[in-house]
Amino acid sequence: MNRSSGNDTAPVTDQVRHARWNAVRELHHRYFVGLILYALQKAGTQVAADMMEQTFARQRGQKFLDSIDKLGLSGLPPAEMAAKYLYLANGLGGVDVATTTEANGRSWIYYGVPRWMYDGTAICAIPPEVSSGPMRGFHSRIGESLGVPSLSYVCVGQTAEGHPGLEGFFEDLGRPLEPHERLRFESHHPRPTYDPAGFPQVDWSPERRLKVARNYALTYLTNALPSLIDVAGAAEAAEIGHGAGLRIGMHYYAILREQAGVTGDFGDFLLALLHGMDEAPERLDATTIRQPGWHLMRGREDQRLPLLRAWSGLVEGCLLAHDRTMRFGVETDGDGIVWRFS
Repeated sequence: MNRSSGNDTAPVTDQVRHARWNAVRELHHRYFVGLILYALQKAGTQVAADMMEQTFARQRGQKFLDSIDKLGLSGLPPAEMAAKYLYLANGLGGVDVATTTEANGRSWIYYGVPRWMYDGTAICAIPPEVSSGPMRGFHSRIGESLGVPSLSYVCVGQTAEGHPGLEGFFEDLGRPLEPHERLRFESHHPRPTYDPAGFPQVDWSPERRLKVARNYALTYLTNALPSLIDVAGAAEAAEIGHGAGLRIGMHYYAILREQAGVTGDFGDFLLALLHGMDEAPERLDATTIRQPGWHLMRGREDQRLPLLRAWSGLVEGCLLAHDRTMRFGVETDGDGIVWRFS
């Protein structure tokens, strides 16, 4: 094949790179919301709730302990450490959050409205069982990760139940807890006042913050799709993921092109998207792009085919919005992936 230089060999400025990161963040944020809704539609509330719990259990296992030192939280009491970690991890991802620690040791975390996770009108379709999945998978099991069996999380309100945000507190009860005590729902507690002057901070460059915000959205998908495979099976998860991706790709393609600053053909768009995900694509000819590996799903090679079927729905949806008469194809090539559009 004749290899075209295309846009993949052009010098990349910071502005171009940041624009691509923002487009990738937008796409995967929307895909995550769409995946939740499509799982609800196709597989029901229990599957969607289990997917959410497993997604956040995976993220807790991968991110929490490794991030404590990076975020400057080592040495804090467990309740305060948990709340401040969630404040920083979510705030750096672009979420509206607040935190405070009371004199009694209770450490609060508040996710404001509109909710990042269920933004727009999606909030009207989210059952409380799905909304509580992150708390079952993450908040209530931080004590397990820290080796502190006395740490509990109390939820005082969820947006899915009509409350102004998701809000609750961590509390060290000073004794080993039974499983049902690690997560409690108690709406009677008075809410605290949050003072921004007391919020934790990190001294990171704007570029690092932009990349972290992109990674925040990507990480949801790298954990949600494998979690959906675990709870629904590979075949059903692949089709749910593909169906959600197809619809999100079609609806957001024009926005993504503008965000990424793409003015060329569909191949230029796909190159920009893949570069924005830290893949290393090259354009083999006018209608073919190859990436040598799949950085997005690294470490999940045993689930590669259903994951690719699911995620490729995004690219196919974008292509249909670009030109509904074009044909789409994707195939594996050793460790690589080949995309065709003609």
